Amino acid sequence: MGIENKYFEYWNEHNVVKLKDLFKDDIQLIDWDNKFIGIDEVINENVNIFTNFPNIKAEIIDIGNCDNKVFVEIKVLLNNEESIDVIDVIEIEDGLIKKIKAYKC
Repeated sequence: MGIENKYFEYWNEHNVVKLKDLFKDDIQLIDWDNKFIGIDEVINENVNIFTNFPNIKAEIIDIGNCDNKVFVEIKVLLNNEESIDVIDVIEIEDGLIKKIKAYKC
């Protein structure tokens, strides 16, 4: 199982302790609204997401890769009625996640 699969597994479990183990200290999380730099900011943002959307899950539609980047098409299920189509570009360095760029489709 690749690190991207572990990331989504732990994200769907809302397990920030295991997520933190996948991240480099200088990780960046960039989405369509915000930019978070450093492991503490990224973990705090995930805690906020899980708090605001307690039933949130990501369903993987497709995965591709090129060199040290993984491209993941996902459907983010916010609740029983709402979802967002997203492409995550995950950059991996030294076996850990260095950057996640999320694009809303």
